[in-house]
Amino acid sequence: MKRLLILLFAVTVVALAQAPIRPAEAAPPGCFCGGYYYTPQLWGQGNSCSEAETSLWAQAMAYVYCANGRCGLERIVTAGCHWDSFSGKFQVDGYIRWRCWECE
Repeated sequence: MKRLLILLFAVTVVALAQAPIRPAEAAPPGCFCGGYYYTPQLWGQGNSCSEAETSLWAQAMAYVYCANGRCGLERIVTAGCHWDSFSGKFQVDGYIRWRCWECE
């Protein structure tokens, strides 16, 4: 049963991560939503899947910066929650893709 719940959670996370990027708000005057930026491929670990995911996104968000504000952000899971026998913890792998307002 526990494996089924972990699998269901991982499938849900992957499905949510594949949602398209939508602009967060209307463009500031003289600005447009620019191209994509990517964090490195990262992984988060923890005593539970939730802790591992929280660790992953906290690390990834440290890379996200936009001088004029963000117009989109997408969390991409490349390996759902799984047990890492080397560290003895749960692990989630992924990265963030985001876009910034580019102003003239």
